[in-house]
Amino acid sequence: MSSGAMSMAEAWNLQLQGKVQDLELDLAEAERLLKNLTDDMRSSVHWTLARGFLKRMDAKRRRLAEIAADVEHVLRSPQ
Repeated sequence: MSSGAMSMAEAWNLQLQGKVQDLELDLAEAERLLKNLTDDMRSSVHWTLARGFLKRMDAKRRRLAEIAADVEHVLRSPQ
């Protein structure tokens, strides 16, 4: 394996590690919000925080979809 291929593999690995860490943080926040909701279902604060989290996750999904579409467009466009 050439050193260039190794650095690309390392770059992919680092990128994937970053995405895993991001997902772990999102999951931890979701678990905390769900626990708060189940502990006190009547608290409007907990519902507001949970809705805010869902909005952030939706925005993140849309942003990632836009990035994926941009990358696909670049890959499909003639060189």
